[in-house]
Amino acid sequence: ATVFYHKDNILVTAEDQIPLVEIQCCSTSITQDFLWFAKLSCAWQQVPWLQQALSSAHSSPSSLLQNRHNILRAISQ
Repeated sequence: ATVFYHKDNILVTAEDQIPLVEIQCCSTSITQDFLWFAKLSCAWQQVPWLQQALSSAHSSPSSLLQNRHNILRAISQ
């Protein structure tokens, strides 16, 4: 298990290794990405469909799509 503390927030995971997600350093959508991830956590069964949909749109230079693709890739590891 892993426990992270940051100010008043606690993150606990039962996994031996937590997934790492590469986020673009200049991303202006990081808040939206984490909100999207929170929503995704309620719909894990949709991950394969989302991966397929984003992989076809991954050629887009959008950092929003790139960050979400990275999140989905980390989930599937």
